Formats: sequence, C-alpha cells, structure tokens
Amino acid sequence: MKKIILAVVCALAIAGCKQKQGQTEGDSNMADSLLADSLRADSIITQVARFSPEDIEVDWANKEIPVEKGGQKPELVTLLEAFNKVWPTEVVDMLLDYAKDQKFTEKMNEETGGAIVVDRKNGYAEVVQGDAPGDNMSAAVWGRKDGDLLFIINIVRPDKENAEKAQQSICAYDYNPATQTLTPERNAVIRFRQTAGMTTTYKLPREGKDISIVERDKDFHGTFHIFAWDGQYFSKETSISEEKLAKALNGTWTCYEEGKPKLSFKITNNEETYCGITDCNVDGITDYEAAANAYDGFLNIYEVSAAEEANTYPAIKCKFRLLKNGKLQGTYYLRSDEGQELKGEMTLQKESALNQYAE
Repeated sequence: MKKIILAVVCALAIAGCKQKQGQTEGDSNMADSLLADSLRADSIITQVARFSPEDIEVDWANKEIPVEKGGQKPELVTLLEAFNKVWPTEVVDMLLDYAKDQKFTEKMNEETGGAIVVDRKNGYAEVVQGDAPGDNMSAAVWGRKDGDLLFIINIVRPDKENAEKAQQSICAYDYNPATQTLTPERNAVIRFRQTAGMTTTYKLPREGKDISIVERDKDFHGTFHIFAWDGQYFSKETSISEEKLAKALNGTWTCYEEGKPKLSFKITNNEETYCGITDCNVDGITDYEAAANAYDGFLNIYEVSAAEEANTYPAIKCKFRLLKNGKLQGTYYLRSDEGQELKGEMTLQKESALNQYAE
C-alpha cells in the first residue's frame, strides 16, 4: 500500500516538474499549477489509502489504536472513528457520515434490501448493501466486568460469483479507559474460527449480548453456533443444525398482544425455505402470505404480501428469535398504505409445547 502511494506521489511530482519547465506564464500561474498538483496528489492518496477486508485481516492484530477523547466509556461511534483512522474503509466512511446526525438510528432500502444502522443505545452499527454492490460491515461493543470494553468489527466484501471467495475481516479489541487505547484481542477472534472448508457468516448482536455464526458446507447445509456472553467473554457455545431448528420452528404461532398486529403463521419445511400463512385478524381468514426462512438462529419473514388490496398493511417484515420459554420474540416493520414505515416488537406463542431444540 505504501509503495502504491509513493508511486502516485512521485508520478505527480514529475508531472508537476515537467509542467514547471515548460511554463512561460508568470509566477502566479506557476503557483496555481503547483497547488493544483498538490490537491490532485492529496485526492488520489485519499482514494488509494483505503483498505480491503483482506488487507485488514492480515495485519489488524499487530496494531494498537489510540482513541482520542475516549474517556471512561466511549460510545461505539467514537471507537469506529478511531478504528477508521488506522484502517480506513469506504463502508465505515459511509456509516460515520450518517452518524454525524446524533438523531440518526436507521435507514432501510426496500428496493435493494439494504440498511444502515447506528444504534447508540444498544452499542450496535451496521451497513448492509443488499443487492447493491459494495462492502458490508457490522460492529458492536460490550461492557466488561473489569471496567474495560470489548469492541468487535466485521467487514465483508462479497464475491458475486462465489460466496466462498468473499473477503472478510473480523477484528476484536479490548478498550482500557486508563490508557484510552484499543488493544487487539486475537483470542476473541480465534474463538469463533470454525471448520475448515466451510463458509462462515458472523452475526453480531443488536439485541442481547450473544454472538452467533452460521457455517455452510459446499451443499449449503447450515449449522448455527451461538456464543453466550458472560460479562467478560464468550464462554459457552451451543450449536444447532438448520434441520433441527426447522423442527423447533415448525408449527402454528400466534400473537394476541393488545395494540400489535394479529399475526399468526404456520411454517412447513421445504428444503431451505419455510412458507407461512398469516391471519392478521385472527378470524380464520387468510389475509397475507409470507415467505420466510431460518438464518443464524433467527426466523426471518422477509415480506408478507397482502392477499387483498384493501388490507391496512400491504407489507410486513419480521425477525424472530426462538426463546427458551417457548416463545418467538422479535421485531416487525410495517409499511402502511400511505408508504409510512412503522416498527414494533411482538412475541409469538406456539400452540404446541416447545421441543428440546430451542436456544
């Protein structure tokens, strides 16, 4: 990277000298020309000096990062700014640009399936490009029992033709308020390394504290691994195959919470896709049809389409996690007839007893 930058600077310097030798106008024009050369050099260096996930993966564990004005408990955005000064990337640049607005929380793009999230309350941030080209990233921060913080960031550059060739870097740091420094914690990352030859996807928590990852083999069969947070570290791992998760989720689930959408659906196993039917009024009449699947320990209902144009909510997106108490708890997004997006949380109760595969 340094060699590339040096070559760019030298090339621009030579070009500037040649321009100076052939210049016949006054000193003012020459000064303007040299200033323009300098600005072009700065611009090109800024564009070149961005790291790929592959670059970061190779060397991140060798560099401590000072956190300017970190204080006792810096928020996630402050840690991201410090990280981005040492390991600048376009995807974190994008996130930090939105984070300049202290009131910004999230923005969704329904056309591409993308989202930008800066959740200061829960110490979580992400950029998901969806169908649009570009890198994805997620980051989270945990408060530790000893007073330090654990900061983890994951940056992924997907390969459109082969997901196994995607560039990925997952970096973990301990933040010590006494030194206001992020110290690489390689063991935290090695802990999550899984089976060789498998495609691994990391899921940092926006809600809760646990980390989950999903491994897929060449035939795309999935296994979910959940790492439980104990206040200092991730001490316990539980695993569940996608097949067993499907068995746990299969059945009829209903929500009767006051003021919440009356959403119920039945999941049936069809290879990797689970098709649901919803009855929003709980009147026995199907109002919506849903397409859903299981992913990294969650049930995702990507879209619920209205069967009739006159329905109040033409589209719903839901995400539920299977809980030990026999319920599905999660978040839903509604798009009203007027195009307004509404967000809320709801809990679904299964009609039959929860089986042994619940988390």
